Amino acid sequence: MLGVTPSTLRVWANSGAVSSFRTAGGHRRFAHEDLLLLLAGKPATVADKVARLSDRALARIRQRWGGSPLANSEWLSYLPQDDRDQLRSMGRTLVDLVAAYLSRAKGRTLIAQEAKAIGERYGDIMAAHRFPMSRTLETFIFFRSALVDSALRLQVVQEAGPPRQEELLKLIHVLLDQVLLGTVAGYENAGGGLPPAQSRASGD
Repeated sequence: MLGVTPSTLRVWANSGAVSSFRTAGGHRRFAHEDLLLLLAGKPATVADKVARLSDRALARIRQRWGGSPLANSEWLSYLPQDDRDQLRSMGRTLVDLVAAYLSRAKGRTLIAQEAKAIGERYGDIMAAHRFPMSRTLETFIFFRSALVDSALRLQVVQEAGPPRQEELLKLIHVLLDQVLLGTVAGYENAGGGLPPAQSRASGD
């Protein structure tokens, strides 16, 4: 479509010349409409502003996490390093998905599916280590609160009128609701929703 190699497109994405987001599997995706804008030589200014959510949200989440009791919770020590790394990667991907979800009207169904898949994997990890649902949801609520707070600080949100601000917040909550549903589904599918005796029996 563009007449360039995938490597060139990656360079353009890294430089901010075109918007992109990553799937739960780490693959980079591009919206058709963004590529059309690139071909037309028209910068996607709104998309660029909203895409800044990724960097700002990640920085704010790290800051809030450092001062949160969750950061020093004993349960974290039980998580293998591979799972910790995977959770961090999933968090970064989810932030990118939120930015992509806000910045375009098309392709939201696919983005919502990717977000739900992240929730399912998160629930699966927590259930596999026998963490209670209360702890699972506590961590999710922390992440959700930090992400919404970061979105409220975006210039594109602050400059929007009340109707548009309300619309953007609804979009964020719609997407994060999918993550929550995925978390519960992943937890239950891994046996985390069963009583302890049943859960152990199903794992034998």
